[in-house]
Amino acid sequence: MLTKDHYGEEKNKLPEQAVLFLLMLAIAGILALPWIKLYQMGSNDRMTAADGLFSLTVPMLLMSILFFAFFSYNASFRSGTPASEFMTRNLADSIKSRFSSEIENTYRVLTRAAAACSQQNIPAKPLSRRAANPGKTVSGWDTTKLKSITNGLSVNQVYQLDEKGWEIENWTPGAEPPPRGNYHTRDYFTRLKTQKPFYMHGDRGQPFYLEPVTSRTTNTFTTVLSIPSASRGAPYTAISFNIKALYHPILTPGFLYSIIDGQGRVLYHSDTTKQLNENLFVEFSESETLKAAIDAHTDQLFETNYSGKKYTAFVSPFSILPYQVLIMEDESFTSARAINNFVFSFSMLFAFFVALAIELLIVFMVSIKRQSYKKHYFDLSWIGPNKKFNNEYNLALFANLVTILLLSLFLGFGSLSFFEALFMLFAASSLSYLLLNLLYARAYKNANSDQYIPKRNAIIALGVIVIVINIVAAVVTSALRLGLFQVILVILIGILWSCYERRILFKEWIDRRCASEFCTSFSIMTFTRLIITSGLPVLLFYISSFNYEARLGARYRHSLFTKAIKQQYALTPDSINAANIYRDGV
Repeated sequence: MLTKDHYGEEKNKLPEQAVLFLLMLAIAGILALPWIKLYQMGSNDRMTAADGLFSLTVPMLLMSILFFAFFSYNASFRSGTPASEFMTRNLADSIKSRFSSEIENTYRVLTRAAAACSQQNIPAKPLSRRAANPGKTVSGWDTTKLKSITNGLSVNQVYQLDEKGWEIENWTPGAEPPPRGNYHTRDYFTRLKTQKPFYMHGDRGQPFYLEPVTSRTTNTFTTVLSIPSASRGAPYTAISFNIKALYHPILTPGFLYSIIDGQGRVLYHSDTTKQLNENLFVEFSESETLKAAIDAHTDQLFETNYSGKKYTAFVSPFSILPYQVLIMEDESFTSARAINNFVFSFSMLFAFFVALAIELLIVFMVSIKRQSYKKHYFDLSWIGPNKKFNNEYNLALFANLVTILLLSLFLGFGSLSFFEALFMLFAASSLSYLLLNLLYARAYKNANSDQYIPKRNAIIALGVIVIVINIVAAVVTSALRLGLFQVILVILIGILWSCYERRILFKEWIDRRCASEFCTSFSIMTFTRLIITSGLPVLLFYISSFNYEARLGARYRHSLFTKAIKQQYALTPDSINAANIYRDGV
């Protein structure tokens, strides 16, 4: 049951992933306000310089949010096996292996015990079915031999049943046996009597039945394994025992386990209060997925809500039993990682944006031309698309594509450090602006326009900025790969520019591939430049933060895992080897 305060907290609490999604929508909506304002402007409204500046910054930030959302929510885009599947599969395999091994060992022990009890049984008149007779160790059973046979098991009781489910003989190690009872309603009796047992590894010569129960005499949870025996008076032998493999198990923090039958009933659980008291077909929000996996007898990884939380669940069938093991990972660790990733990525994004904004401001200040008209301080006509520069836009578009491809190769396969990649992005952004200004300057110079001098100043400023970036990179980190990247990029763009100017067929091929309308060509060129200045930086920030948070989360879980082992077991090799420690493989 939940307290009133706890219920109110859970009722009014949104999942972390939903909060992040709504936060991104809110940021995108706020950033789009300048565009909304321009869209709503009437014919009598005047556009200010601030409107123009905001209109330039909006696409840069929106492109970053678009890339962040793509990498955050498009899990299918990522290569490799998801961490949850890898970890849950390892835990499931470990539990299945130890659980199955203990059941097989208990079956062999019970088979030997049943043979020993049948040999030592002394024919006796059946006890009264009407009165409860005090149980006692029967002299016909060799207690010493039974102790030897069951050594190594956590045995509560060994007993034999007749055809009607009455207990004929019983033995309890180290204590007086409980009163004999009638167990004709227990599945471990009825399934053997009606010829519907389990078969060890499918061998019909090895029938048995396994059932977790709550003891009627001690009111404690126990497991009973029963088999047919050779004795005519007592055709069934059973053993009540505690499964050591599930005694105080230690799993990676944030993980739960459950063993269920084909009807979804919880037989064993990390939370012992839920054993025999829950049905996951009722408790799981994705019960149909669970049912389908059980019916198909296959492994399945899926997400579900359970006990008020969201879990990544992995179900896997046993080979010797019609049971399934479920490993559930609490997504709170994943949510914490997503929040930290969001905070880091957007903090770095805005820092990167401020640096680019300062760079653009410098270029703007050296490129402006003052106007003598009243209330018209600067000539900003060069910022927008110009019909005269359609060829320049096409060439800049292909140069941007070359830059994106080269950046992708270096970022993906260059084994760069974070700072090396960061300075490489700064250099690529600056070189992209430098190339466009070179194209503008050449066009203005050929036309004898007075705009050539501002463009020449912008080229000088961008050249100084590139030099400063390289100097800072050499101080902070290794500039070898950065220098190699810039040399290759300049060579490739130089070859592209030379071929475009001197090869008529190549120029015609590029122009055919690009838009003939200069506004469209300008838009596509700007879009590819935004990928360089806003999209790829988000890729770097997201991947770097994701990997760092994954390593940090793994180390944190390891520390909690080790702490749990230290609290529960003596740190000796024998104790650790015998402990119920289930590792996730990480």
